[in-house]
Amino acid sequence: MPRLSPQATEELQIAQELLQQVQLADAHDTRQNPLITMTGTFSAALLYKLLKSGQQQDDRAKFIWGSHAAQRVQFFTWHLLNNRIQCKENLFKKKITSNSTCEVSSQGTETAAHIMLECPFAKVFSELIKVQTDNITSAPDIHKLPRPSYIPATHVNATLEEKE
Repeated sequence: MPRLSPQATEELQIAQELLQQVQLADAHDTRQNPLITMTGTFSAALLYKLLKSGQQQDDRAKFIWGSHAAQRVQFFTWHLLNNRIQCKENLFKKKITSNSTCEVSSQGTETAAHIMLECPFAKVFSELIKVQTDNITSAPDIHKLPRPSYIPATHVNATLEEKE
């Protein structure tokens, strides 16, 4: 299965032809970016600090950035709740894949909500870990999932309580 759709392959060829016309200068790049370190590399840590430094506007942001969860979990959850994960729907929109159908179930479009809530695989998984997802209809609402009764509140609160 090719990685790029026919349209993406064509666009790549056009981009490569355009890049061949670009001439680079030896002059120092004077542009500034707050996410670039002194050595000139991108810093995910700086991005993370920038995201955490702003006022938390909604419950989703408080749920994610105010928790004690690992940074990579917070970052993934932020992308999940904002439908920015690399599901097939998003890859199809970027013309990276030729369709957006879920490969696990072959049922429906693979969206963030499908992966987490709608896919038969996700439903079986939720049942096995005894998490009730019936009242959640979209990925941005995942933060509203109730605590499973078999997990003590102190364990959940230690992860989800706001940092001081």
